[in-house]
Amino acid sequence: MSDSTNASTQGLTGLPGRWGFVPVRTAGHAASRVPAVREEDDDVGRGAKNACLFVEWKMCLRASRATVAIPVRSTAVVCEKQSREFRMRGVSSTLYLILAMIGPNGRCEHVRPESVDLRTDFRERKLPPRHQGKRGACQVFAFLGVAEYHLSPPGRPVDLSEQFLMWSANEAKGLDRTEGFNPDLLIVGLQKHGVCVEKLMPYVATNTKIISPHPAARTDAASRRHICVETIKHWTRPIGFDKTVLAALRDCLDSGQPVTVTLCWPFGLPDNQIHDKQFFLLDRKVQADKNGHGVILVGYTRDASVPGGGYFLIRNAWGTTFADAGYAKVTFAFAIKYGIDAYRVTIRQPARP
Repeated sequence: MSDSTNASTQGLTGLPGRWGFVPVRTAGHAASRVPAVREEDDDVGRGAKNACLFVEWKMCLRASRATVAIPVRSTAVVCEKQSREFRMRGVSSTLYLILAMIGPNGRCEHVRPESVDLRTDFRERKLPPRHQGKRGACQVFAFLGVAEYHLSPPGRPVDLSEQFLMWSANEAKGLDRTEGFNPDLLIVGLQKHGVCVEKLMPYVATNTKIISPHPAARTDAASRRHICVETIKHWTRPIGFDKTVLAALRDCLDSGQPVTVTLCWPFGLPDNQIHDKQFFLLDRKVQADKNGHGVILVGYTRDASVPGGGYFLIRNAWGTTFADAGYAKVTFAFAIKYGIDAYRVTIRQPARP
């Protein structure tokens, strides 16, 4: 392959090598999200920037099988992982891509970034934090908040009906609840009925009886039964996120996927006493039981100075006046101590006729 390949019109659809072709995709995020790259060779020049971009692509390959073109750089480098740093030296573009994207075991290697922040992605989709009002529907808002994120193109938000999802959970299980819907109920409701758009069954922010939807709402909802939920940690397991769960949560965020979680919560405190001035959730009067609060993880930062070695960014459903415009921080130590459940919401592609 020539180094003069036009990156805007041509690229690779797979990486040839001893393991065959590997599908690849770009992350679509700034190179600053990947770990710092230590440049040892002065003659590499622009190689450091290219290495960051290529490492970002390698990081996201694990989470997707979509195939896209990869631009070819005239200056490329190969990164060899050594104690979380990278030593670089100039090689050909094609060789770099093969070595950087494929590990010795034939699998794509995952490179953990220092931080991920999907708040910009929510803003680009015009999806501000919602407000659940005086109804206990936090997990409903968390589940649909992630679904809206996946369904909304930039600038064209999809607003789904929390009211319909609560009705569908009741109907699917023969219940008559007005609040307090656990993930199991929501999953069954989504599988059986799907969910309609907000305008066909608007949310009622008070704890009142949930009436049946109009036929138009049910018809619209049936077109969205392809929203899927995968369990990372079920709510019936003991409280606390272990290392495996933490790694799974960061893997999802690395690939640009928000995650719903439920945490033990300091109920009964005013909003301004739940977090500190840096918007960290405080371990103060936290109810260490399964009656927690559902939120969306939208990012994380690794920081050795923070308890547990870093923190998650959470998106709450208490409007934009809560904490930092609707977002707050939860230390890894808090999640290890108080994590109740975690679920990955995805959109299954409809089968082709």
